Amino acid sequence: MQKIPLDLATRTINCGPVLIIGTKGKNYDDFSAVAWNMPLNKEPSKVAICVGPSHQTWTNIEQYGKFSCNIPGLDLIPHLAYFGGVSGKDTDKLKESSVELFKPDELPVPALKKALAVLICEVIEMDKETHIITAEVTLAFAKGEYFSDHWTGKEGVFPVNHLGGPNYQCGGKLVNQSKLKSW
Repeated sequence: MQKIPLDLATRTINCGPVLIIGTKGKNYDDFSAVAWNMPLNKEPSKVAICVGPSHQTWTNIEQYGKFSCNIPGLDLIPHLAYFGGVSGKDTDKLKESSVELFKPDELPVPALKKALAVLICEVIEMDKETHIITAEVTLAFAKGEYFSDHWTGKEGVFPVNHLGGPNYQCGGKLVNQSKLKSW
């Protein structure tokens, strides 16, 4: 075993799926990649995400109190890189990427049609010191062919894990995808 830099320590335990967070915005709606997230409770269903207060995602969530957690599969990795590499302060990422939206009538925030699952969340607390946003899941959707009461792995489809930097894993497949600064 060898020592690793402390700034890499959290990557050793960050094996959950990366999320694409959808938010309603003042000028336009936005998506952002968030690798640091976790379930908090089953009943009621609660989640936590980590978002810097200087990010547009934080501002949008603070203003509207809701967001979507979109669980991506392999085909959304380029979108992950784009949504994580471009600021929503200056760019309408939805318009630029021509991403398809999932649009049931009851959705108060944008969600991705190609996501494997979508959780609609209402904010409980936003902590500027830790950058942690806790929320209750108020609606949940999943593609039944890939999720029943767990990820089935059918057709090799799994949520994407962010391994750090440009490295992702989906099922057993490793993918290197640099951040995209334009679509």
